[in-house]
Amino acid sequence: MKWQTQLGPPPQEASETDPRSIVATTITYLENNRERMHYPEYRRQGMPVTTAWMESLVKELNYRVKGTEMFWNDPEGAEAILQIRAAGLSDDDRLVKHLRNRPGYPFVRRPKSPRVPSEKNKS
Repeated sequence: MKWQTQLGPPPQEASETDPRSIVATTITYLENNRERMHYPEYRRQGMPVTTAWMESLVKELNYRVKGTEMFWNDPEGAEAILQIRAAGLSDDDRLVKHLRNRPGYPFVRRPKSPRVPSEKNKS
């Protein structure tokens, strides 16, 4: 309320970025949500008091799976990405097994396909 008194109420034509509008909106929000704001009690119960962790996770997910050249109109591709991510978060070795056995793993020798002799080498 100190800031509201210092700045005065916002005029009707004030923009959203006007400091008086920002203070008035904030005060209204706090007054309307006072009954739900028991943060010391929430902390004692070990409850989260911020959405920052979830927002960060969503941002990371968007970065990793919605980047360029990633097409979400193929549901099978999206499902595969989510399955790999879930395997990585699991407490077992599913992801390690998958990575070890996938095509293109550089540390496992794959059998070479038989070579067909060229006309020049036939004798």
